[in-house]
Amino acid sequence: MEMVSKSYLSLFEAYAAIEASNSGHTVVSTAHAGSVKAGHKRIANLSRKKYATDYHSALIDACEAFPLGVFIHTTEDNVRRIMNISECYVDGNDEIHYNTIWQYQVQENIVKEDGSIQVIGKYVQVNNPSDNLIEIMKLYGVTKQELQLLHKEA
Repeated sequence: MEMVSKSYLSLFEAYAAIEASNSGHTVVSTAHAGSVKAGHKRIANLSRKKYATDYHSALIDACEAFPLGVFIHTTEDNVRRIMNISECYVDGNDEIHYNTIWQYQVQENIVKEDGSIQVIGKYVQVNNPSDNLIEIMKLYGVTKQELQLLHKEA
């Protein structure tokens, strides 16, 4: 899962990345995990190994530090694909929510004559970004025109 460098998060780096991001710095990093949600859990657990805090608070910090996650997976045809782009946000009751924005949907796996596999699928916009994510994107320079490209018609 890409967390919107090419460095891998260690337990020391996880806490530092959260602190840097939550203090206004742009942080881009990777975490080995099976989904966006699992990536946030991994970062929360790594940061807890460095500094004692309860799990829910660490998970909230991870979601607020990395509100946008990209899950990349190598499919059976050996192609690395962006499988899911999701946002994480925390509501006023400290409840954590995930909103899938884009997803690669595998429609069929075909076994060719040579035994190789071909994956047939397509990218589908599942939901619009939340108002919270749009405000964050505006803060970091995304233009109105670019934001309109992200809006899925109902």
